[in-house]
Amino acid sequence: MEREIKFRGKKLDKDEWVYGYLVHIGKYYSPLNESSCYIVTGVQIDSHTWVDPETVGQSTGLKDKNGKEIWEGDIVSRGEYYFGDCLEPAGNDDVSFDDGCFFGGNGELDSANIHNKNIEVIGNIHSNPELMEEKK
Repeated sequence: MEREIKFRGKKLDKDEWVYGYLVHIGKYYSPLNESSCYIVTGVQIDSHTWVDPETVGQSTGLKDKNGKEIWEGDIVSRGEYYFGDCLEPAGNDDVSFDDGCFFGGNGELDSANIHNKNIEVIGNIHSNPELMEEKK
């Protein structure tokens, strides 16, 4: 199965997401005089938008229970679900990438886990950090 590698990041000048392909450049080539990156949004390299490197995240290639694409940095809510005979509680987890896998909370994020846990994207760590505070 082929999966398109896509990224997103927030525009430097607006609170708006840009989606496409990531280009990371060193500070000597950047107009910002620091290590920075941009997202290529079209088929030509000149159709790009500078983004905040802290907000860049990769698509997991997976979708939540509503069909919404899940990105690194998203906050997902896992509804109550049964694990064996035990009812597991709902909670919020942030999606991260580590050691070649995407994780949501304590578990690996894959299509089986999404289906079993009724995972739903409810925000992201950059725009809605308060959603993670509710987890504590």
